[in-house]
Amino acid sequence: MSPGKTMPAALEQDDSKSMFHLIPLEDLQAEYLPSLVPTLPETMCQIGMVMTTLYTQEHGQTSDPDSITAKMSEDPCAHYRSTPFPSPASESQPTTVYHLTMSRVSRSCYIIANTEANLKAALTAHGVDYAKDESEEDAATREAREAKIKADVYIQEQFEIFRTVAREVVKMLNEGVDAETAKTPVYFCSINRIWFRAVTSLYPTIHREGPAIKFAISEKDLLAAESNLLAEMQAIADRKGWTFGPMKKSDAPLMIEKNSLKYDLEYGEHVAERSVCFRDQAGNMVAWAGSHFDLAVAALYVLPEYRKEGLGRLILYYVNMVHAKRLRELLNGTSQSTVDPSLLYMHADTEAYNVPTQKFMLRCGYKIVNYTNWFTIVPIEGN
Repeated sequence: MSPGKTMPAALEQDDSKSMFHLIPLEDLQAEYLPSLVPTLPETMCQIGMVMTTLYTQEHGQTSDPDSITAKMSEDPCAHYRSTPFPSPASESQPTTVYHLTMSRVSRSCYIIANTEANLKAALTAHGVDYAKDESEEDAATREAREAKIKADVYIQEQFEIFRTVAREVVKMLNEGVDAETAKTPVYFCSINRIWFRAVTSLYPTIHREGPAIKFAISEKDLLAAESNLLAEMQAIADRKGWTFGPMKKSDAPLMIEKNSLKYDLEYGEHVAERSVCFRDQAGNMVAWAGSHFDLAVAALYVLPEYRKEGLGRLILYYVNMVHAKRLRELLNGTSQSTVDPSLLYMHADTEAYNVPTQKFMLRCGYKIVNYTNWFTIVPIEGN
């Protein structure tokens, strides 16, 4: 809370009671996952994390007790909904409810609010376009707009709610961390750019990892490509004497070396769990992609000498098709089991500065659905 401000009465919390309701593991597949599907593509990250939790519960047995999969089996991703927050600014505004997906293992959190569209509209009315980089904007224009935003009661109250929610997230993710708990980093992943000002006001030790662009493709478009997908992959493999199949743990160092974001080895091995790659006659990888915790496509790469042969497109489709099939399996027998393929989406992210990859994604039929930021927050004593 900024100096001189008081928390609205609606946000006051009893320290003995969390503002979040834990969704039991047994309810994830039967109730929570189907409830998120109608909100696609905004909730793709949450859906991916639910799918990852269910996957680790089914396939969590491992000989390595310290692996990410083993840890998630013992202490799986936590899925929460916050208590509803009334909007004191106006009775006509919708009640704010936050949906959160958190993983204590990866120390990451995805957040979406049901007032996001309203907040975006309010910000747009004040000249804020979060699809554009405002860093080169002249100071006078920026200050004039900021003055209007600060005078907008609805915007400020929504930002206060977000600050309150984010503080609780940091507290919960740090719970049980023994080594300097107050300084343990927490990763806010794929937070919509409309929250940038609210997030950066939380802690002085914030590190902005983004901005990024989220791309999505419908299951309908993936299915249209599927009929020829495996045939094309097999034809390339036969013509060159290659093979294709999943990556191995031993492939993680090369994948990390070539990737623009340098994962640690353990996370690289996780990315390789749900993956596909082409290998040459000697068994060396020439093109590959894996999956993040939220089942976004990760570490897509083709060796320079093999580019412009369609390998990247095939691998991209293949990984997202695996995700779509898995989601269909989990939805089987639920209220969303017959959701139209045109309404079911899979996703991938790219850094905002990576223009070549963005053009590639658009050529492959993906659409931009959101502009996001990745943040690392290192809490400090007293927050």
